[in-house]
Amino acid sequence: MDARYSIIAGRPRGVRALAAIEHAAATLLDGHAPDSVLNETTDESEFFEAQAQGRLWVALLDDVPVGFALVEMLGNGLPHLEELDVV
Repeated sequence: MDARYSIIAGRPRGVRALAAIEHAAATLLDGHAPDSVLNETTDESEFFEAQAQGRLWVALLDDVPVGFALVEMLGNGLPHLEELDVV
């Protein structure tokens, strides 16, 4: 069976997996980024807020979260890609 990837709007049930994805992606920067970057993860409440506001998209592999994009609004109509992580 072929793997099935999809991108969906963030949903509450997948939020808890995002910090682990963020940490796994940061390990790829080991030796190139300071420890503060390697050990920092987004607070779960921020993910839930972004999900509720439609600023979070999640990449799925067969319905399992494997990546995400988090958008921060800098102002009215001014979105900024705050974070993009993939396992």
